[in-house]
Amino acid sequence: QSLLRKELKRPLNGTKNNMKILVTGSNGQLGQKIIDLLGQKYQLILTDIHNMDIVDIKSIKGVVMREKPDYIIHSAAYTQVDKAEENIEICRKINSFGTKNIAEVAKEHNIPLIYISTDFIFDGLKKTPYSEDDKVNPLSIYGLTKYEGEEFIRKTCDKYYIIRTSWLFGESTKEHGGGNFVERILELSTQKENLSVVSDQIGSPTYTGDLVDIIS
Repeated sequence: QSLLRKELKRPLNGTKNNMKILVTGSNGQLGQKIIDLLGQKYQLILTDIHNMDIVDIKSIKGVVMREKPDYIIHSAAYTQVDKAEENIEICRKINSFGTKNIAEVAKEHNIPLIYISTDFIFDGLKKTPYSEDDKVNPLSIYGLTKYEGEEFIRKTCDKYYIIRTSWLFGESTKEHGGGNFVERILELSTQKENLSVVSDQIGSPTYTGDLVDIIS
């Protein structure tokens, strides 16, 4: 059962529902797909660094008190995995403490929170698919800070969903052009006759449209 419709008392009838959903990271590729698919059904409150800074809890409180959302989809994150190793402070400020701020405001206003996490919280050594109950062991700063965000939510919120996704890809936005593996390979295929790709990584590419379907 979808997350957003789980608490609806009646099914959607083709018209826009009056439910208000606050979306963080709305300029990202997932945010764009949320706009494309959920914008037809619900009232979306789109936020990014320009109108709601998640590292500033006062900024979050101001938006939430003004807009009074019924749900929060928290997809904003520092996602540059390699650069995170050199920018630990800013990565933690966004992924860990920014998520803590979101969780505290969601708790204060009794708003269900949907958090987009990552498979990077695991070490990748398991030979079979991971489940929700598997032991976490992040090997990167990115994975560690995303898991810290999960922990803040679990300790703070009463109503929440945590979705761990992997290798997310979708149509690029102007702000995130060519920012996923699939588009990069497609681009290189038009430039080179032969492509060399690492063969020591196993992943499960996830299309943004499929992820939004799970949420909606």
